[in-house]
Amino acid sequence: MALRLSLVLGVALCVASGAFAQAAYQPEFDLDVVSTRGTDAATQVEVFTAIPYSNLRFRSVTGGFEAGYAVTVQVYRLSNEGRQQGLVRNQSWEREVTVPTYDATQAHDTVDRATQALALEPGRYSVEVQVEDAASRRSFVRETAVLVGDYTRGIAMSDPMLLDRYDSSRQQLFPNVGGIIPSNQEQFTLYYEVYAQRAADLRVTYVATEEGRVRERPSVRALLGLAEREQEELGTPFVLTEPLRVRNGRNQAALQIDTEQFDAGDYVFSIRLETTNGQLVAEATKPFSVRWMGLEGQIRNL
Repeated sequence: MALRLSLVLGVALCVASGAFAQAAYQPEFDLDVVSTRGTDAATQVEVFTAIPYSNLRFRSVTGGFEAGYAVTVQVYRLSNEGRQQGLVRNQSWEREVTVPTYDATQAHDTVDRATQALALEPGRYSVEVQVEDAASRRSFVRETAVLVGDYTRGIAMSDPMLLDRYDSSRQQLFPNVGGIIPSNQEQFTLYYEVYAQRAADLRVTYVATEEGRVRERPSVRALLGLAEREQEELGTPFVLTEPLRVRNGRNQAALQIDTEQFDAGDYVFSIRLETTNGQLVAEATKPFSVRWMGLEGQIRNL
């Protein structure tokens, strides 16, 4: 994916900005690990990171301020029982961030995004990612698991990923790292790839299932953790089935979604590929959350 499409990284606005962002745990950096097929048909994972400027230490340089950090990824193979069986990949890379003013260094709502592709054989893995600030030597660690699929047989599907924007004419992806969609963002995109050994007519079904939802906009007391939020019954606010024609090789698929269809809460998108007679050929899931944004959207009453 990374070599065939232009992944637009670097500076991005973080969705949980300011004191009035919906109360939730905010990690020191966001992480996504996506299983895909490389341009040489080899299986791989793409590691996406996004770290806020406020978690980096900047130093004064000519023309502005500069920070640097290192990303280290360690990949362990997992047994069927989920136990680590040994280190299979250990890779590091460095990033530099330059801003013109001191105020920019304190921005909680601006992040630096980066990605790296690692070749891996099909299987289950634990991925540990460490981000270390160059100046302070302060480090943050996150861990996740990934299943790398075998994309060489029949019809297979990559892991889905969320995009803040997708420019199909220029083949540009604008990744949403962390899976948080702000309520004031009009649209987002669910992107995935289908790998086929032959052309086929398929049927794809998208279902968004609620994992948890707040009944109404939270009050200030709820935002401060002083009052419980009421929950509604869960449901499926988004269901869509449509035909999908795939050709031999790599096929890019993108579904643009209006954010207003979702209340603030936690969701899981499922993608199901079937033949025209209903036989399942591939399926995948992608969790995401919608969060209230903006002062007006946050404060219901005092």
